[in-house]
Amino acid sequence: MSLPEQPSSPTEDEIRQHRRQSEEAADVLETALRVARMPVPQGLSPAYGLIGQGYGPRLVLGTLGLYQAQQWIEALHRHARAHGYVMDAEACGLASQVLAEFRVPTLSGDGTHSVREELGQ
Repeated sequence: MSLPEQPSSPTEDEIRQHRRQSEEAADVLETALRVARMPVPQGLSPAYGLIGQGYGPRLVLGTLGLYQAQQWIEALHRHARAHGYVMDAEACGLASQVLAEFRVPTLSGDGTHSVREELGQ
């Protein structure tokens, strides 16, 4: 992935603002990863060199070992499955269990699926 064309030189105020935004983003990302019990990459930090060149707020994600990368991949896969971006047999089975236990799928008049609460019927 390449960077966009180099913009005009930023002002000192813009650089300070972009550094602050990048530092805050790095802190938030690190906190989110720790809360999710995910490994924090070594070297996660603002990309000061790119910020100074006028590319705006940027982060360096650092490096991950193979085991850590596998943890990230598994977490991203679980996220995608939970949001319905990936539907494999296991995800479909889990969705069926949840629907069967808590909700009843129905077909609306326009042919789309909807889900309604089961009210002890």
